[in-house]
Amino acid sequence: MTANSPAIFDPEVETRDPAAQRERDAARYRAQIAYLVERSPFYRRKLAEAGFTNARAVGGLDDIDRLPFTD
Repeated sequence: MTANSPAIFDPEVETRDPAAQRERDAARYRAQIAYLVERSPFYRRKLAEAGFTNARAVGGLDDIDRLPFTD
């Protein structure tokens, strides 16, 4: 590995407490859904057609199975 190549193993990430990682993932998930609702007509329409009136209505990671998948 050269000095300029990224490390494959990042101890801070790889050894993070699972609860802390889930918290980070949940926050990023909510932010991504909000971004899509705000900026993507395609996903805003897909979510609206599935009954989600806003980003908060989508829920969290535990509700991900309720999302409409694209074709």
